[in-house]
Amino acid sequence: HPALLEGMWGAFELDLDALVAAAPEAVEFEELSPYPEVRQDLAFVVDEDVPAAALLEAIRKAAGPELRSLAVFDEYRGEQIGEGKRSLAFRVAFGSQERTLTDEEAGELRGRIVAALADRFGAVLRA
Repeated sequence: HPALLEGMWGAFELDLDALVAAAPEAVEFEELSPYPEVRQDLAFVVDEDVPAAALLEAIRKAAGPELRSLAVFDEYRGEQIGEGKRSLAFRVAFGSQERTLTDEEAGELRGRIVAALADRFGAVLRA
C-alpha cells in the first residue's frame, strides 16, 4: 500500500500481447560495408523559416543510395549570417558496398547536394 512506502513511487502496466502485435514481422537490416566512408561537414545559410527537416529530405534525395548517414549538428544565427537567416550544419557520410569512393565521386555527391539545396531553398554553402 502506498501509505506504507516512503518516497515517491510509480507503477505501470505493460501489455505484452499488444506490444508483440505492434512489432514488425520482418526485421530489416543493411550489411555493413567493408569499405571506408567519406565523411564531410556541410554548412548552409538559409532563410530563418526553412525547416531543417526539409533540408534533410532534400539532401537524402540529392545524394541517393551512396548516402550512409546524415545528421544536423549545428545551428548558428548572428551578424555574420545576416538578418532573417540561419546557418545549419550537416554531417554526411558517403559509401559503397562494392568499393571505396574516389575523391571525385564524393565531390560529385557534394555538388549534387549543394545544387539541390540552392535550387530548392536558395541555400548558400558556407566556406
